[in-house]
Order: sequence, then C-alpha cells, then structure tokens
Amino acid sequence: MPPKMGKLKDLQTLSDFVLDKDHGDDIAELKEFQHLHGTLRIAGLQNVVHAEDALKFNMREKEHLNELILQWGFRER
Repeated sequence: MPPKMGKLKDLQTLSDFVLDKDHGDDIAELKEFQHLHGTLRIAGLQNVVHAEDALKFNMREKEHLNELILQWGFRER
C-alpha cells in the first residue's frame, strides 16, 4: 500500500488493503475511511501487531460497505 494511505479520508472505493509489516502498513490507517462503498478485502491480518489497532477500524461506522473479506496471509485473487 502507498505510505500514509489513511490521509485519503474521502476515499470511496478500496477493493484491497494488504497489511505488510516490512513496509509499515497498519490496519489503523483504515479508521479514517468513513465513505467506503462496496467490497473491501483486508489481507495479511497476521501482520497486525496490536489487536487494539484492529478495533480502531470501527466497522459500525462503515455503513456503506456491502462486504468485508478478512484474510489471514496473502494471495492474489
């Protein structure tokens, strides 16, 4: 993922978010995306360092998401 992805607060479409500990990707970056629509796949969940960071995503506020796919590990779709 590009660095500082969380600064794109008005992002409406994001199909894949891959967590990669080697590049500093952090699930907490997703907390600012209040306007996401459609389907979101979060891959690489084994790279979440702190469980509290995952709670910051706050799924209840993502009312426009139709589907959330959580993937441990990463493989191309």
